[in-house]
Amino acid sequence: MSKRRWWSVWLLVLFISLGSPQKVAAQAVADSWRFPMTAASTRIEPGFNYGQWVGKNYNCDGSFSTINLYHMGIDVITNNTTTNSCGMNDNTSGMPVYAVANGKVTFARWGDYPGDSLVIEHTVPGGTKYYSAYGHIAINSGIKSGTIVSKGQYIATVAHITDRKWEDHLHFEIRDVTNAFNFGFLNTMGKGYVSSLGGFNSSWLNACKFLGDRGVALASNCIR
Repeated sequence: MSKRRWWSVWLLVLFISLGSPQKVAAQAVADSWRFPMTAASTRIEPGFNYGQWVGKNYNCDGSFSTINLYHMGIDVITNNTTTNSCGMNDNTSGMPVYAVANGKVTFARWGDYPGDSLVIEHTVPGGTKYYSAYGHIAINSGIKSGTIVSKGQYIATVAHITDRKWEDHLHFEIRDVTNAFNFGFLNTMGKGYVSSLGGFNSSWLNACKFLGDRGVALASNCIR
């Protein structure tokens, strides 16, 4: 077989193994949305909606952490009000976390948030990109950077936070690439707080408003 023939065969095999670019793009289009947990059984932790000022975070042992920053995500907890010995809700760990729309995982980090963290890129019809970010989770096996996910896919569970005295919760964010001051920021997981609103920090969107405007059923106390 000639060298040219070999090249033709090799390119055909490569194309089949990778799949059609049009097929991959179709899998990733975000044409509908959902809440990252089961909305009917969850709520937003009081004081931890989007854009709320957090001064002091009181710990289980009676001490407090001074934060003095704006919270740029939403902290989702279960409606189950059973609490542990210090009055904190300990029932959210282990609850499933779902991809809010079709997309591609662009960032996955294990064990240092605390818990794992994940960022998914969503391309809506027309080409605009949004990013959903999930913190304080335990990522499911098989989910990693580059994984194509579908809306409602079970991607993680809420982690049990052992090294901080917080309630177990999902920290969730929506980010807008068109306002990004640093594209690399979109593909990582920060602390979830900023010192000022607007300007550079306009990359964060109100997740409750973003999802609610798209007809998504929201957890209780999700302020739009």
